[in-house]
Amino acid sequence: MVPCRVETKEVQLRPKTDSNDLATKMKSAIKFLEKGKKVRLVMKLEGRELQFRDSSKEVLMKFLADVEQVGKPEVDVNYKGGSYTLFKLQWQLQQQPLSLPL
Repeated sequence: MVPCRVETKEVQLRPKTDSNDLATKMKSAIKFLEKGKKVRLVMKLEGRELQFRDSSKEVLMKFLADVEQVGKPEVDVNYKGGSYTLFKLQWQLQQQPLSLPL
């Protein structure tokens, strides 16, 4: 039996990403999760942006909070080499109540 492979999609963010663009990226991340794919969130920082890591992390955490209803993170936010990285779990299916025949 061949093991099932889960495809991983990456959503890249920047500290100065506009709110409309964040909403679009959030919709695409939710769509990927609903299709059963994993989503990797990456916040890239360059140059002077490295001085404002805290505000960049806040943007990433807000994005995570908005997508939290769909999936949960596998690991905590990781800062390494000028970028924050966060892996998300697959789509969490809602349990539907069982309907018993009478």
